[in-house]
Amino acid sequence: MSTTTNRGYGFEYSTIKQANYLLEGNIGPETKNWITKTGLVKYNMLTTNEQEGMERASNRIIEFLLEYEPWLKDEPIIVEHVKAKGGATDVSDVRLSSNIHKSVGISLKSNHDAVKHPRVSPTIDIAQNWLGIPTDNEYMLETTEIFQHFNKYSQLNNYTKFKELSNSEKDELLYKPICEAFSELLIRSFNGKDGEVAIRHILPYLIGDRDFYKAKADFKRNELTVAAFDFNGTLGTRKRIHVPTRCLEVRVEKGKRDGMHNYISLNFDRGWEVKMRLHTASSKIENSLKWDVQFVGIPQDAWRSNFRF
Repeated sequence: MSTTTNRGYGFEYSTIKQANYLLEGNIGPETKNWITKTGLVKYNMLTTNEQEGMERASNRIIEFLLEYEPWLKDEPIIVEHVKAKGGATDVSDVRLSSNIHKSVGISLKSNHDAVKHPRVSPTIDIAQNWLGIPTDNEYMLETTEIFQHFNKYSQLNNYTKFKELSNSEKDELLYKPICEAFSELLIRSFNGKDGEVAIRHILPYLIGDRDFYKAKADFKRNELTVAAFDFNGTLGTRKRIHVPTRCLEVRVEKGKRDGMHNYISLNFDRGWEVKMRLHTASSKIENSLKWDVQFVGIPQDAWRSNFRF
C-alpha cells in the first residue's frame, strides 16, 4: 500500500486516539476492530516525525471543535471511524456523537482534497446515484460498448493487468471515451426536463448527506485548514453554505503528467468547481473504474480558517 494511503489512515487513527483521550470518549466496537486491523498498523508504518506531526494536528482539530462545538465538553462522547461501520454515505472519516443524538463529522485530508471515490461500470445506474434521475439508454449502451471493446482488445493482446497497456492505449480505448460519455450524460441531464433535480442532487451526493468539517493538514508547513460544509445549519460556526443552481460548464481535460484525457471539470454558479479524475479500481483488468472527486472551488463566503500546529 502506498505511503499516501498509510499517511491517510495514520491521520485518521491519530485523530481518533486524540479525540478519545481529550474528550474522555468511548470507541465503538467496529472502530476498535478497524484500529487493530488497519489504523494502528498503518500508523506504525510512519516515521516518528510523521507521527508527532499528526498528533499535533489532531490535537489542534480537537481544540477547534471544543471551541465551536462546546457540547463536546458536556456529553459522554462516542468516537467512531465512519468507514468502519460499512455502507455509510457520510463522507466524514471520524464522527463524534453524544447520547442525545447530536454529532459532528470530520473529513480528514493529508495534503490532498479528494472527497469521494465513486465507481463507474456498465451496470451502475450512475445518474440515479449522482443526480437522482434515471440514467438514459444512450449512456448505458455507450459505456457497455466501450468496456466490451476494451476487454476484447485486452484479450487479443493477452493483457491481464492495466499496467501492461501503454498510456496511449488506456487513453484511446477507455479513459477518453468514458469521460466523454459521462460528460455528455451530465450535459444532457443538467439541460433536460429534470435539470433542476440533477443540479440539486449532485453536490449532496459527492459531499454526503450530513454536515461536516473538512480538516486538511499540510505536514510540510505544519498548517491546518478547516472548512465548514454546513448545508443544514447544524454546525457551530453558524455559517450556512449554499448549493449551486446552475452548471456553467462540463469539460473533459488532459492530465498534465501523463497526457491522458481522464479528467472532467464541472463549473457551477455560486463559486463551486469540481474536478474528477478517472483511474483504475484494481491492478487487474475488470469492468470497473473509479472517480477521484475533488472540490477545487467552493463559495468565497464559505467559512474556513487556518491554524498552525
